[in-house]
Amino acid sequence: MDRNDCKIIRGQLQEVLDRATQPPWTTNSPLKGLTIKVGNARYDDSQVTFKVQIQKAGAESPEVEAYRMATQYASIGGLKADDLGKEFSDMQGRRFTIVGYRQNARTRPILGRDVVSGKEYVFRAADVTRMLRRIENLAEVEASD
Repeated sequence: MDRNDCKIIRGQLQEVLDRATQPPWTTNSPLKGLTIKVGNARYDDSQVTFKVQIQKAGAESPEVEAYRMATQYASIGGLKADDLGKEFSDMQGRRFTIVGYRQNARTRPILGRDVVSGKEYVFRAADVTRMLRRIENLAEVEASD
């Protein structure tokens, strides 16, 4: 097996699982209300092993849970718990929403989702704090005019 085979197999697995978790379900289906994502893979010449994440509908992602816990017990570079979900802009004018926190990431623990493309990016907490405060200061200046 090679990388290309793994990509094809992962795509097909994800399609099958997406169909299996959509209505109509058989009565008492254990798949009802679940989100299943096929993740990264390890492979060699004879086999491939995929990481699979199964999540209850409406449950918070591990990154969102980690963000809430981290802001509850410690200050992350000046961010507060209610900053989760707030929008900020980088120096190029791209807009992002704070969507989570990566516990094991020392330098870039904050997850931000690009508002336009939906792609997730990682940021330093101090940078996000600065960009958020800049937007708040601009709003205050506009409100006072």
